[in-house]
Amino acid sequence: MKKITDIRQRTYLGKHLVVGITVRTSAGDVVKSFNRHGVVTKTDDKEIVLQIGGGKEYRLPPDLDAIETAAPGAYHLCDTGELVEDPELSMTLEITLSEESEAKREAVLSELMERGFPPAKGA
Repeated sequence: MKKITDIRQRTYLGKHLVVGITVRTSAGDVVKSFNRHGVVTKTDDKEIVLQIGGGKEYRLPPDLDAIETAAPGAYHLCDTGELVEDPELSMTLEITLSEESEAKREAVLSELMERGFPPAKGA
């Protein structure tokens, strides 16, 4: 991942981002796929923060290289049934659970779906 510069940071602030997240086991099997969307309120070397529905914050890893300009149109979020019209940005993430995380899979999935990812350490 490239270091987040002030210019790159400002480029994404205030933009509507839709993200697709796929969680896999260490063997590569898909455990869960889900989407989140919201307005980017923070980007730094530790996290990207979205303001999602209900005033909640959702954290993403600080990988600006994974963010692209979204194609115009409607995005149907299968897990929530929401229809997101013309978001400005899109992001796709794949997460592979460690063997340790697989042992507590339900708790890890619940945290990912509700709050997102923990901030990066030592960035």
